[in-house]
Amino acid sequence: MAILGCYLLTGVILGFIAESQSYVWVILVAYIPAHLIAGWSFGGLPYSTLAFGVSYSVCQAKRKRQLILQT
Repeated sequence: MAILGCYLLTGVILGFIAESQSYVWVILVAYIPAHLIAGWSFGGLPYSTLAFGVSYSVCQAKRKRQLILQT
């Protein structure tokens, strides 16, 4: 559960930092270090994919909020 929480927090942080055009970089930041440290096995749950999904959702919510607040 702690590992899952860390990956979800990583996704939130990357979502706030990343722009909509940098999804390739988000994937690279999420996948490459995880594979270098933990090996190339995803295990039972693809944590890096969850981090990317959370990052995508946060970035979309951030863009939607900017559109709503735009005058």
